[in-house]
Amino acid sequence: RMATTLQRISPDAVIVIGDDHHEMFPEDHMPAVNVYWGEKYLNSPAELEKIPPFRRAGMWAYHPQEPEWYPCDAELGLQVIRSLIAQQFDIAHSRSVLSERGIGHAFNFIVRRFMSATQAIPLVPIFLNTYFPPTQPTVQRCYALGKALRQAVESWHADKTVAIVASGGLSHFVVDEAMDRALLAAMAQKDQTAICRWPERIFQSGTSEIKTWIVLAGAMEQTALQMRLIDYVTCYRSLAGTGVGAGFAEWV
Repeated sequence: RMATTLQRISPDAVIVIGDDHHEMFPEDHMPAVNVYWGEKYLNSPAELEKIPPFRRAGMWAYHPQEPEWYPCDAELGLQVIRSLIAQQFDIAHSRSVLSERGIGHAFNFIVRRFMSATQAIPLVPIFLNTYFPPTQPTVQRCYALGKALRQAVESWHADKTVAIVASGGLSHFVVDEAMDRALLAAMAQKDQTAICRWPERIFQSGTSEIKTWIVLAGAMEQTALQMRLIDYVTCYRSLAGTGVGAGFAEWV
């Protein structure tokens, strides 16, 4: 459904907000927010021998069997950086990827599942450090970043259309259905207070990925677009409640 919407809208560029799991950034360098503005990046086949057997069957959704280059919109990336800096956000940037590193699954999944990998829409990957202290942006800061990101796009002088995608799970690795549904409802209502009332201790480990959604909610607040929930699936893995709350929504 979301892939169909993206194909129908056919934007000139897609900003993807995702988090990093030490794929692009090592432990000794983890920026709070990083904007990639290279011309392209490489998605290489997965090294299956390094992946636990139970995860190997799903690697097709993240990695190709042969190396693939994905285009990026460097001009839009630079516009985002300059605008965010002007709006008092201290942004890190990168233009290339080290050969031993890779842009992570939060971004590759969007290309491979939402787009045709052979006709990928140019990307601007924005890395939000949700997982790793001490440089995790707060919930309030993430919402403010979304507002600033919308301003960055609206002030761009290019005659292009831009879509924004948030890539990440809802609650995990323990599913919290009540919180997930409350946050989704607050986003649909564009209720900043209800979105930002949750304490920072909630947004740790996998559940921290909700912050990518919060950035998007901030970007959508002052637009005419309304959120439409497509599905919310509680993917339980054990009787103890481990798993992931998987949400799918679009602003149209």
